[in-house]
Amino acid sequence: MAATAGSQDLGKLPQEVAEVEFKHTLAPGDEGKLPPLFGRAIKQPQRRKVYFYDTAELELSTQSSLVLRARVTQGEEDDSTVKVRPAGLEGTAAWRKVDGVEVELDVSGKGAMCSAKLEDEPHHGDVEDVDDDKKPIGSLFSEDQEDLVRAYAPHVKLDDLEVLGPVDARKWVFEDLDGFPHKLSIEEWSLPDTTRFIELSTKVKAKDAKQAGDAFHALLAGLGVDLAATQAQKTPRVLQFFAERL
Repeated sequence: MAATAGSQDLGKLPQEVAEVEFKHTLAPGDEGKLPPLFGRAIKQPQRRKVYFYDTAELELSTQSSLVLRARVTQGEEDDSTVKVRPAGLEGTAAWRKVDGVEVELDVSGKGAMCSAKLEDEPHHGDVEDVDDDKKPIGSLFSEDQEDLVRAYAPHVKLDDLEVLGPVDARKWVFEDLDGFPHKLSIEEWSLPDTTRFIELSTKVKAKDAKQAGDAFHALLAGLGVDLAATQAQKTPRVLQFFAERL
């Protein structure tokens, strides 16, 4: 698949792909171009804490293509996710042996990549209890999620992982933007050293991917966003940041 949103052949997606998410992490020079999206409305963001789980050497993400994440989101249930990224679609792919796994296509300026994910909702408060060493990391993930981890990293035990985070996050959601017929999310991640990432994204069903990709590309271009700018590797940089501070 081609590398830029709005240009690849999204009309012939593999049948396994249920959803497509278009993402763009803003270059610092483009962050000041967002205010027109907000207009005159005062829109309060959702507050979030985002945690990741890996070894001190980041073995899961760097060697096994696994990302383990949990989030505490204002006004919503806590959630946990095990994601294989990139995920192969061959018939022998290990994720196929685990119930409930969903495949989505992530599209950014760095290209298109399939991921296989399995989500769950841990008990309210468990995510922060793990951060406070009151509960083990394994309490956040279901048996099926553990099966997915074992399929790619059989030597790793969840309770031996490190807590990486939290990332302080804010999220705005727009459902009625003029000329953009999809839900647009803007999420800001802030690290303790004042580093921050601002990402625009929209997620649609696979059947709507071509039209949504064109609309997302047009929205960014209309804001004057530099689509050719090198995009930050958000999750790897966050993992490295917290791993170095263990």
